[in-house]
Amino acid sequence: MKTFQTRIFEKSGLPWVILGAVAVLFPLFFYMTSDDISRQKKYFTRMLLEKGAAVIASIEAGSRAAEMGVHWSDPQLQRLLAKTGEQPDIVYIMVADAGGLILAHSDPSGIFSMYGGKVDLPGAVRSGDLKWRVAGGPGGEKIFEVRRRFSPSLFPPGMVPGGLDPGHIFAGPRVIFVGLDMGPLEEARMTEARHTVFMGVLLLLIAFSGVALLMGFQQRRSDKASLSREKAVSGNLVRHMPAGVAVADETGRVALFNRVAGKILDADPADVLGRDAADALPGALFDLARGLDSEKPSVETEIRCRAGGRDIPLQAGASTLRDESGAFLGHVFLFRDLSTQKALQSEVETSRRLASTGRLAAGVAHEIRNPLSSIKGFATYFMERYGDARENARIASMMISEIERVNRTLGQLLDFAGPPAISKTPLNIQTLLENSIRTIERQAAEQKIEIRTRFSARDPEIRADSDRIAQAFLNLFLNALEAMGEGGILSVCLKDDPGGLEVVVSDTGPGIFEGSMEKIFDPYFTTRPSGSGLGLAMTRNIVKAHGGDIRAANRETGGAEFKLFLKRR
Repeated sequence: MKTFQTRIFEKSGLPWVILGAVAVLFPLFFYMTSDDISRQKKYFTRMLLEKGAAVIASIEAGSRAAEMGVHWSDPQLQRLLAKTGEQPDIVYIMVADAGGLILAHSDPSGIFSMYGGKVDLPGAVRSGDLKWRVAGGPGGEKIFEVRRRFSPSLFPPGMVPGGLDPGHIFAGPRVIFVGLDMGPLEEARMTEARHTVFMGVLLLLIAFSGVALLMGFQQRRSDKASLSREKAVSGNLVRHMPAGVAVADETGRVALFNRVAGKILDADPADVLGRDAADALPGALFDLARGLDSEKPSVETEIRCRAGGRDIPLQAGASTLRDESGAFLGHVFLFRDLSTQKALQSEVETSRRLASTGRLAAGVAHEIRNPLSSIKGFATYFMERYGDARENARIASMMISEIERVNRTLGQLLDFAGPPAISKTPLNIQTLLENSIRTIERQAAEQKIEIRTRFSARDPEIRADSDRIAQAFLNLFLNALEAMGEGGILSVCLKDDPGGLEVVVSDTGPGIFEGSMEKIFDPYFTTRPSGSGLGLAMTRNIVKAHGGDIRAANRETGGAEFKLFLKRR
């Protein structure tokens, strides 16, 4: 009695499908495999033939070079053959005349013996074409023998140079033979052939298995559930492909994690797939799915996640996946990195604040500088008139010093009224860095701070304003020294960057305080009681005026790090 599975097998027509597949695929497999093996054989033959031709050409070239110098002799040719024949893949090299007498041999014991191969030596001398054959060695091994007319002399064939013995190796028509060991290449060819047959059989079996499996999936309910899952996942992927996509299945494990998601979260998709979604995804992102239910199947909001050692602003959404029957399939998470957008917004806001500060600075500086000039004049007059008294001189000197300090601050304020004036000239950044470091060496030594430099730029030349760039470097160096206090390491690196140079200034101080990262380049923002809050703002203005960029970050090992990107032109 036939079983239910047997009846299904017969009714589905699967035996005829398999027979048809065999009838179509087997001849195709046989043809492709045979053709591949034939091409491999031709390739190895051509490779051995080219090797033999190269050896013959090198011996002829050596003979010609020697003939142009000193008198060439048979022993010299013998030594050349013996030396060349020492190569591991060369079995022998010999030169014979048209009658088969061997005149020179890489193995001296073979000289003056007769060549035993059944070849047309006179024909080889006449044609000069490259010929080959497979010969047998003493131990039954296969030898690929290449032969050709031997043409070592600079003189035409048949012409004996003056003073040359007619019995000399160059005096008559000669044939050169090169025997190459076919063992390693034959073994490689057989390995390739076996691999080709194996892969062909494997592909054939896969094709047969595919046909059998394709006809085996007959259950309508299973197909319907599979189609529903594919429709739910592919529909979300098509709508949100430019964003990061992560899918957690009904068991809570990551079933899909695209490359964009890996790039945003600094994770390898291969390492994330199959893991528990609660552990693999950032907590703030996974928490979006916790509040979903039948009444609230999706949510979209802005969140901040920490991944790859940095805080990332995300526009994120989560939704529940269900099939047509309402069965729960999992959750899909869609997210987009807002770092660039937030940075642009911050740039616009900073530019707006700087513009307002610049306009205010221009007005304040104009209104204050005139009275300051008068006050400084009176102070100078007071010191000259009543300078005989020490206390009067001290007070007048202090007034002048404070007025000059206020005047410098006003000058800094005016720098924000518009872009700093830049006069670009050819400049060696490495030299400028070294000079700037010398300026702060004494202060660093007093604070017991070590200065480390690493300059690896191959071309440190750019066009820039040396005074402005030096001012930017000094601002960063002095900030680092002040942040470290006593003891620490100031590191300065210079390296190539696509389109320009990168300068990295880092310290081992306390780093940039939390919440201050987005404000450190704002005018008058400072965390130090004695700071003016203008140093970093001026540095940023100078770098931006040169078409570059500056970024700040905290190092994982502690301390702050500033990266300056400067264009070459």
